Amino acid sequence: VQGILQEAIRTGTPVRALGGSWSLSPIAATTGVVLNTKPLNIVFTVSAGSLAHGSTAEARRLCLAQCGTGVWELNDFLKPRGLSLPACGASNGQTIA
Repeated sequence: VQGILQEAIRTGTPVRALGGSWSLSPIAATTGVVLNTKPLNIVFTVSAGSLAHGSTAEARRLCLAQCGTGVWELNDFLKPRGLSLPACGASNGQTIA
């Protein structure tokens, strides 16, 4: 991804990210590069040692999700931990921004 972005910056080529493909608008249309984020779907927990000093957050309630993670994938990750998203769209097909 970094190489694609560096080349696009160097050449002035537009780049658009393509996530879940759920938009009815032409938001991902471009004359440049379409970057498919779907393979970027790793989700993992955050350790207490990763929190900022003095943070009052509970590490067990936090995770990091890459931009291609589908809402359904994130829900599957959270459910066994007794967690859920506080809100989400009308379907599970969207990806995390």
